[in-house]
Amino acid sequence: MIEGVSIIVCTHNGKNRLEPTLSSFTKLKSRFPIELILIDNGSSDGVGNWVKEWWEINLVKVPIKVFQEQNPGLMNARIKGIQESSFDFLLFCDDDNELSFDYLEIGINLFLNNPKVGVIGGYGEIPIGYSVPDWFHSYQKSFALGPQALASGVLTEKLSYVYGAGSFFRREPLIRLIEKGFQFQLTGRTQGRLISGDDLELCWLMQLMGYQIYYCDSLRFVHHLGESRISTNYLIQMKSGTSFGSALLFGYKSYFENPTKSSLLYFLQYLKNWSLSGLIYTKNWINFLFQTPEWEGRMAVLILKSRFISFSTKWKKSLLTFNQLKNFSENWNRY
Repeated sequence: MIEGVSIIVCTHNGKNRLEPTLSSFTKLKSRFPIELILIDNGSSDGVGNWVKEWWEINLVKVPIKVFQEQNPGLMNARIKGIQESSFDFLLFCDDDNELSFDYLEIGINLFLNNPKVGVIGGYGEIPIGYSVPDWFHSYQKSFALGPQALASGVLTEKLSYVYGAGSFFRREPLIRLIEKGFQFQLTGRTQGRLISGDDLELCWLMQLMGYQIYYCDSLRFVHHLGESRISTNYLIQMKSGTSFGSALLFGYKSYFENPTKSSLLYFLQYLKNWSLSGLIYTKNWINFLFQTPEWEGRMAVLILKSRFISFSTKWKKSLLTFNQLKNFSENWNRY
């Protein structure tokens, strides 16, 4: 057990985004050792060498390690970061997150004072001066912004999660799963494609292993997501991407509901959900043809479409997900 924080930054062609993130690392306060692990996920902009040069030019004393992960997908990059990390606590910091100076101290203290807490999520703030549309605040969590609960504390929902940006995890349970050969199913963002659900998968696995998910309102970071991404088109992409993982997330939901369920019963329930998703999508698509709905109506139809495609094409992988959870049952402390 080595107390400290491994800050894991996964990036794909993020050289032009990273400077505020790196600058914030130089201001962090921590009474425990820290290290920066940068995972270059198939970049072509030389981001790895640029970060090392920036680190040297600015005389940063924090140790830095840079690794390549050619398999596309945020989850693959995070797994690489976990494997290369040295310390007990992990901080997943996106390449456009600017952390407050006390971020590490708050996170470490929460872990030390709450041994059952395995995941901690913070509060993403929009950069000063950004202009946001009226609809934005209703969907800000999708952009990893704003509060994640009404107040700080343990999230009590059966399937709880926090957004991955700025999230802390205990390393030991995750590395144990990786070393035992657990296959993570949600790849996360894959270059330009937004296939989400990896944040949920990590949080739900931690819950299965008996850990709690905690939201801390005082954990603040600025999310420099770029004003061009605060658009309905980008939101629709993200929502559709999350929905595209529905079939795989169904495996987790079904296991949480009944871990002793047979594979046959699971598959029959899967078929029921597939048929229902098709009927609901078809009904809404027909209504869409005869109306001129606002963007939210279009988003609803595209979400339903992604869900139906997911259930139509990923039944084998969904069954694999459910069976893997059953095969790893000795690792779950929840049941």
